[in-house]
Amino acid sequence: LTQSVLLNNDLHDCLGDGLFVRANAITIDLNGHTIDGIGVAAGIRNDGYDSVVVKNGTVVEFDYCVMLNPGTERNIVELMTLRNNQEAGVGLGMVPHPTSPTLPFPEPPPPTFQSNVKDNTIRDNAILVNDTGIWLTNGARGTLIRNNDLSANTKGGILLERSSNNRVESNQIIGSSDPAIELLGASGNTILANTLAENGGGVYLGITDSSSGSMPSNGNVVEGNDISESGGPAIEISGSSNGTINSNQILDNVATFSNGEGVQLYFARNTLVRGNDLRANKGGISLSNASDNRLEFNDASESEGTGISLQALSLNNDLVGNISNNNTGARIYVGD
Repeated sequence: LTQSVLLNNDLHDCLGDGLFVRANAITIDLNGHTIDGIGVAAGIRNDGYDSVVVKNGTVVEFDYCVMLNPGTERNIVELMTLRNNQEAGVGLGMVPHPTSPTLPFPEPPPPTFQSNVKDNTIRDNAILVNDTGIWLTNGARGTLIRNNDLSANTKGGILLERSSNNRVESNQIIGSSDPAIELLGASGNTILANTLAENGGGVYLGITDSSSGSMPSNGNVVEGNDISESGGPAIEISGSSNGTINSNQILDNVATFSNGEGVQLYFARNTLVRGNDLRANKGGISLSNASDNRLEFNDASESEGTGISLQALSLNNDLVGNISNNNTGARIYVGD
C-alpha cells in the first residue's frame, strides 16, 4: 500500500536536514513548495527506506538536495528542481552524515564498501548550479538516470564512482566545468543518447585514484550521444601504467567542435570504436599506449590536426573502413 504525503508549506533556512524519509512505499509530493537550507546536510534524506517517490518541488542550498543512503532501493526522484548545493543535487550511496550537526562526520569507508543502493530512478528533473549534478558512489547500481536537465554545475554533470550496471540515458548536460559524464572505477554502465554541450569534456572513462586503489572502468557502452564544443576530448578513455582500461564500446556517437580529439584512448585495450562521426574536432582519434583495439567505420575528417593517430606503444590495433580526409595534419599516422 502506497501512501502520499503532501507538503503544504515551504521550509526555510533549515539548520540541518530538511525532510527525513521514515517509511517504505510512500509518495512525498512537495506540491510546488520549496525546501531551503544554509549550505549543510540534506534537503531530503533517505537512510534505507524502499519504494519511495519524491516529486514536484524545489530544494536549494544544502550539501545535497536529495540523499539516497545505504540500503535504499527502488526510489524515484522526479519533476524536481535541485540547485545551489555544495556537493551534489542527488547523491546515491554516500555514507550518511550525522542527523545532528553537532556530531562529527564519520570516517570515509574503504574502497570495497558496498552501499546496497540499487534500482533507483532519477528522471525529469532540473539539476542546476550545484558542485556535481548527480553523484553515484560505493557500489550504487541499477540506477536509471533519464531525461534530466543538468546545467551549469561547477564540476561535472553526472559522476559514477565505483558504481556499476547503471543507465544514463537522454539527459541534457550543458556548461559543466569538468566532463559532462565521468566514470571512475565504474564498470558495466550504459551511456546512451545524451546531449552534451559546452562542458569541460564530454564522456570520460578513468580509474580511481591510487589512495583508493586503481580501479578501472571496464565493459561500458557509450552509444548514440551528441557531444559538441567540449573543452577537452569529446570521449576519453584514460588509464595508466598501473591500471589499463578494458573492453569498452564507443558506438555511433557524434562529436564536433571539441578542443581535443573526438575519441582519445590512453592505456586502453580491447576497445571497439565503431560508427562515430568525429568531424571538425582538434583531432579525430588518438591512441597512446593503447593496444588490441578496433577502429571501424568512423569518420575522422576535417580535423585541425591528425585524423587518426597511433603512437607511443599502441600495438596490434585494427583500422577498418574509416574515413579521414581534409585534415590539417596527416590522415592516418602510425609512429612513436
